[in-house]
Amino acid sequence: MSSTLLVIVLIGAAVGFLGGLLGKGGSAIATPVLLSVGVPPAVALAAPLPATVPGALVAADRYRRDGQIDRRVLRWSLIAGIPATIIGAVATRWIDASALVTVTEVIIIGLGVRLLTVAADEVEGEAGQADRNRTIAVAVVTGLAAGLLANSG
Repeated sequence: MSSTLLVIVLIGAAVGFLGGLLGKGGSAIATPVLLSVGVPPAVALAAPLPATVPGALVAADRYRRDGQIDRRVLRWSLIAGIPATIIGAVATRWIDASALVTVTEVIIIGLGVRLLTVAADEVEGEAGQADRNRTIAVAVVTGLAAGLLANSG
Protein backbone atom coordinates (compact mmCIF):
# COMPACT_ATOMS: atom_id res chain seq x y z
CA MET A 1 0.00 0.00 0.00
CA SER A 2 1.43 3.38 -0.99
CA SER A 3 1.98 5.99 1.71
CA THR A 4 -0.62 8.30 0.09
CA LEU A 5 -3.25 5.57 0.15
CA LEU A 6 -2.39 4.76 3.76
CA VAL A 7 -2.84 8.43 4.74
CA ILE A 8 -6.22 8.55 2.97
CA VAL A 9 -7.35 5.32 4.69
CA LEU A 10 -6.28 6.74 8.08
CA ILE A 11 -8.16 9.97 7.35
CA GLY A 12 -11.26 7.93 6.48
CA ALA A 13 -10.98 5.93 9.71
CA ALA A 14 -10.53 9.10 11.79
CA VAL A 15 -13.47 10.84 10.10
CA GLY A 16 -15.63 7.74 10.60
CA PHE A 17 -14.70 7.61 14.28
CA LEU A 18 -15.41 11.32 14.78
CA GLY A 19 -18.68 11.00 12.87
CA GLY A 20 -19.80 8.19 15.14
CA LEU A 21 -18.62 9.96 18.27
CA LEU A 22 -19.89 13.45 17.50
CA GLY A 23 -22.65 12.78 15.00
CA LYS A 24 -20.90 14.86 12.36
CA GLY A 25 -18.13 14.03 9.98
CA GLY A 26 -18.26 13.75 6.25
CA SER A 27 -17.63 16.91 4.32
CA ALA A 28 -17.22 19.10 7.40
CA ILE A 29 -14.09 17.22 8.44
CA ALA A 30 -13.00 15.01 5.55
CA THR A 31 -13.08 17.53 2.70
CA PRO A 32 -10.67 20.05 4.27
CA VAL A 33 -8.35 17.29 5.50
CA LEU A 34 -8.31 15.53 2.12
CA LEU A 35 -7.59 18.85 0.39
CA SER A 36 -4.70 19.48 2.79
CA VAL A 37 -3.01 16.23 1.72
CA GLY A 38 -3.32 17.06 -1.97
CA VAL A 39 -6.48 15.21 -3.02
CA PRO A 40 -8.09 17.00 -6.01
CA PRO A 41 -11.09 19.22 -5.05
CA ALA A 42 -13.72 17.18 -6.92
CA VAL A 43 -12.57 13.96 -5.23
CA ALA A 44 -12.28 15.61 -1.80
CA LEU A 45 -15.85 16.90 -2.12
CA ALA A 46 -17.35 13.60 -3.25
CA ALA A 47 -15.34 11.11 -1.17
CA PRO A 48 -17.21 11.53 2.15
CA LEU A 49 -20.69 11.18 0.66
CA PRO A 50 -20.98 7.36 0.43
CA ALA A 51 -20.20 7.05 4.13
CA THR A 52 -23.21 9.20 5.02
CA VAL A 53 -25.74 6.60 3.90
CA PRO A 54 -25.00 3.97 6.59
CA GLY A 55 -24.75 6.65 9.28
CA ALA A 56 -28.02 8.23 8.22
CA LEU A 57 -29.78 4.86 8.19
CA VAL A 58 -28.55 4.00 11.70
CA ALA A 59 -29.58 7.43 13.01
CA ALA A 60 -32.98 7.25 11.28
CA ASP A 61 -33.64 3.84 12.81
CA ARG A 62 -32.85 5.20 16.26
CA TYR A 63 -35.20 8.16 15.77
CA ARG A 64 -37.88 5.77 14.46
CA ARG A 65 -37.59 3.52 17.51
CA ASP A 66 -37.87 6.55 19.77
CA GLY A 67 -41.00 7.71 17.90
CA GLN A 68 -39.34 10.97 16.85
CA ILE A 69 -40.10 10.90 13.13
CA ASP A 70 -42.84 13.17 11.84
CA ARG A 71 -44.09 11.25 8.81
CA ARG A 72 -45.46 14.40 7.14
CA VAL A 73 -42.06 16.09 7.37
CA LEU A 74 -40.42 12.92 6.08
CA ARG A 75 -42.85 12.64 3.15
CA TRP A 76 -42.46 16.28 2.03
CA SER A 77 -38.71 16.19 2.58
CA LEU A 78 -38.38 13.16 0.31
CA ILE A 79 -40.76 14.49 -2.35
CA ALA A 80 -38.95 17.85 -2.56
CA GLY A 81 -35.45 16.94 -1.43
CA ILE A 82 -34.61 14.00 -3.69
CA PRO A 83 -35.26 15.83 -6.98
CA ALA A 84 -33.40 18.90 -5.66
CA THR A 85 -30.42 16.72 -4.75
CA ILE A 86 -30.38 15.19 -8.23
CA ILE A 87 -30.55 18.65 -9.83
CA GLY A 88 -27.69 19.85 -7.62
CA ALA A 89 -25.57 16.81 -8.48
CA VAL A 90 -26.18 17.22 -12.22
CA ALA A 91 -25.36 20.94 -12.00
CA THR A 92 -21.86 20.11 -10.72
CA ARG A 93 -20.93 19.24 -14.31
CA TRP A 94 -20.92 22.94 -15.11
CA ILE A 95 -19.49 24.34 -11.87
CA ASP A 96 -15.77 24.38 -11.06
CA ALA A 97 -14.88 22.06 -8.16
CA SER A 98 -12.69 24.75 -6.56
CA ALA A 99 -15.71 27.07 -6.37
CA LEU A 100 -17.71 24.31 -4.69
CA VAL A 101 -14.90 23.79 -2.17
CA THR A 102 -14.97 27.52 -1.38
CA VAL A 103 -18.74 27.43 -0.87
CA THR A 104 -18.33 24.39 1.41
CA GLU A 105 -15.71 26.24 3.45
CA VAL A 106 -17.93 29.31 3.82
CA ILE A 107 -20.88 27.16 4.94
CA ILE A 108 -18.74 25.28 7.48
CA ILE A 109 -17.39 28.55 8.90
CA GLY A 110 -20.91 30.02 9.03
CA LEU A 111 -22.30 26.99 10.83
CA GLY A 112 -19.38 27.05 13.27
CA VAL A 113 -19.93 30.73 14.06
CA ARG A 114 -23.66 30.13 14.52
CA LEU A 115 -22.98 27.22 16.84
CA LEU A 116 -20.69 29.39 18.96
CA THR A 117 -22.95 32.44 19.07
CA VAL A 118 -26.52 31.14 19.36
CA ALA A 119 -27.67 29.70 22.67
CA ALA A 120 -29.17 26.21 22.52
CA ASP A 121 -32.50 27.38 23.92
CA GLU A 122 -32.81 29.91 21.07
CA VAL A 123 -32.72 27.21 18.38
CA GLU A 124 -35.06 24.76 20.05
CA GLY A 125 -38.51 25.48 18.69
CA GLU A 126 -41.79 24.57 20.20
CA ALA A 127 -42.97 21.07 19.44
CA GLY A 128 -45.92 21.09 17.12
CA GLN A 129 -47.07 20.87 13.55
CA ALA A 130 -44.46 21.45 10.90
CA ASP A 131 -45.44 23.89 8.18
CA ARG A 132 -45.59 22.09 4.81
CA ASN A 133 -44.30 25.00 2.71
CA ARG A 134 -41.42 25.64 5.09
CA THR A 135 -40.56 21.93 5.10
CA ILE A 136 -40.54 21.89 1.29
CA ALA A 137 -38.38 25.03 1.12
CA VAL A 138 -35.85 23.60 3.57
CA ALA A 139 -35.81 20.27 1.71
CA VAL A 140 -35.19 21.98 -1.65
CA VAL A 141 -32.38 24.19 -0.33
CA THR A 142 -30.80 21.32 1.59
CA GLY A 143 -31.17 18.95 -1.37
CA LEU A 144 -29.60 21.41 -3.81
CA ALA A 145 -26.73 22.03 -1.39
CA ALA A 146 -26.24 18.31 -0.81
CA GLY A 147 -26.18 17.62 -4.54
CA LEU A 148 -23.87 20.52 -5.35
CA LEU A 149 -21.51 20.16 -2.43
CA ALA A 150 -21.65 16.36 -2.07
CA ASN A 151 -22.43 16.59 1.62
CA SER A 152 -25.19 14.97 3.64
CA GLY A 153 -27.35 18.02 3.85
